[in-house]
Amino acid sequence: MDVLCHPEALLNTRKGQALLTDPAFRNNVVAMVIDECHIIQKWGEEFRTAFKKLGNLKVFSPDIPFVASSGTLTKDQKQPIPKQLCLQNFITIEATPDKPNTFLEKEKKQANMDVLSEYEHIIYQVCDELNQQRELYPVTLLFIPIFYMSEALRYLNSIFGVHNIYNSIYSALCTGQDCEVINETIADLKKDNPRIRLVLTTSISGMGFDPSNVTQVIHTCPPRDLSQYFQEVGRAGRRGQRAVMG
Repeated sequence: MDVLCHPEALLNTRKGQALLTDPAFRNNVVAMVIDECHIIQKWGEEFRTAFKKLGNLKVFSPDIPFVASSGTLTKDQKQPIPKQLCLQNFITIEATPDKPNTFLEKEKKQANMDVLSEYEHIIYQVCDELNQQRELYPVTLLFIPIFYMSEALRYLNSIFGVHNIYNSIYSALCTGQDCEVINETIADLKKDNPRIRLVLTTSISGMGFDPSNVTQVIHTCPPRDLSQYFQEVGRAGRRGQRAVMG
């Protein structure tokens, strides 16, 4: 049985601490895995301080395998990880982030085009292609600032009419979005042939977002940093299918 939890749930609650000190539980733990370990330093200082306490887990189960994994660990982030997690006799396993089934494309910004017109140019093109191809449109994540997401949804509604999340072929994910919309979108994207073909999204659909059918990722503007970019384009082609990012 796998136990999945946030650091706060395990280290900052009575139930979590009771679980760690329970001999019956500790005797059955065969390994501990810290996923997305690059955020220990990024979030651990002020945002979510429980991340800095993850090294304490070695005290509870010192003799079992302890794994820290990340798909976007930079050279500077990699160096302090062993000390932060109290690792001594450790082995570093590295692999190239390049995936032969994914392809990057870039589109040159048109001259003399203001910011709003630039976003509209991308939005209208994507929405029009969705309207033309419908269920044949590749499952796409369109990363877009929330300010311009409303314009995209307005245009989509003008094309398709107003639908609910259970019969629409597009969705929107952002902070504050209704949980029902988020859950239905994620559930649909896990199907072999999703009904939803276009997801307008902010950066929340990066790390930890794991749909298997995405074959296209479009950025309307650059992410905050290269690590975030790799996280977001990494949502595509996760079954080994050909995928395009731009």
